[in-house]
Amino acid sequence: MKQSMKLAFSGVMAALATVLLFLTGVAPVATLALPAIAGCLLIPVVVERSGIPGETRCNSVTKEQRRALLGLLKDFSLEVEGFRPIAEAIVTSGGVSLKEIDPRTMESKRVPGLYFAGELMDADAYTGGYNLQIAFATGRLAGNSVCTP
Repeated sequence: MKQSMKLAFSGVMAALATVLLFLTGVAPVATLALPAIAGCLLIPVVVERSGIPGETRCNSVTKEQRRALLGLLKDFSLEVEGFRPIAEAIVTSGGVSLKEIDPRTMESKRVPGLYFAGELMDADAYTGGYNLQIAFATGRLAGNSVCTP
């Protein structure tokens, strides 16, 4: 069973990634800047696809490379080949405080037009589908809120 999956970091998140490259200074791209914006298991894939050598210092990344990284993060595709064992299932804990999010819309109370869903928020539950329900419900609410004036 092979399926294609597209991860689309929002324009805000992708732009944040390129800003992080600036702010992290002399650290190698593969070790410091990308963990903040991509899951640690995705880092080698993102670095390889970016065309930026992993040992490149963040302050040496060119404008063209930053733009390429921005484009990659806004349109990142993966091919899923199957499921992993349930023993390897994980849930991310932590994230944006629920006090910072309007529960009626999932919009940030600090940054108008920025919406959160799922594991971006500091909300997690026991296994058994609860975390998926949180992700689906908040994702639907955030999506509907974005589209409703």
